[in-house]
Amino acid sequence: MKTLSGRDAIKAILRGDKFLDGMVVKGSFCIYDCPWLISLPKGMTVTGYLEIRNCPALTSLPKGLRIGAYLSIHSCPALTSLPKGLRVGGYLSIRSCPALTSLPKELGVGGNLYIQAKKVIIDGGRVSIECATHTLAEWEAMSDAELLKLHPDALDIKAQYGNIIRQFVQMKQGTEGRQ
Repeated sequence: MKTLSGRDAIKAILRGDKFLDGMVVKGSFCIYDCPWLISLPKGMTVTGYLEIRNCPALTSLPKGLRIGAYLSIHSCPALTSLPKGLRVGGYLSIRSCPALTSLPKELGVGGNLYIQAKKVIIDGGRVSIECATHTLAEWEAMSDAELLKLHPDALDIKAQYGNIIRQFVQMKQGTEGRQ
C-alpha cells in the first residue's frame, strides 16, 4: 500500500502509474479541470478532503473509497454512480452532476448532503427552490402546479433528485436510530 501526499498522488494518477489500488493520500486531494480522468484507484483513502471539479470523463468513483473529511464533486456530467460502501467523514456535496440519480446502499456520511441543481439546493432533508425552503415531506406533497410556481424546472428536478433525497433521509434516520 502506497502512502502519498495529495500532490504526489495526482502526479501518479495522471502519469498512469501502476499498483495504486489501496493508496492512502495524506491530507487533502483536489482534482480540477481534468478532461481525461476516467477513474481513481480502487480502495483509495484520503485522510483529508477530496474535491473533484470539471472532470467530464469521470463516470464513477472507486469501490472502497474512504474520505476523512468532506467530499465535493462539481461539474462531472458523466458521473453516474457513487460506490457502494462509500464513507465520508464530513459532508457530501454534489453539484452539476446530472447523470447521478441515486445514492449507493451502505453510504456513510458524517455530515449533511448538499445537492445543487439549477436554482435548487438540497441540504439534508430540506429542499430550497429559489428562496423557499420546504421539508422533504412538504416538497413531495406539492402538486405539479405548486412546484411550477416555485421554479420552472421544479418538476424535472423532483424527478431527477427526489430519489436521492429520500435515500439520504432514510439513511440518516437509520443511523440516528442506531445511536
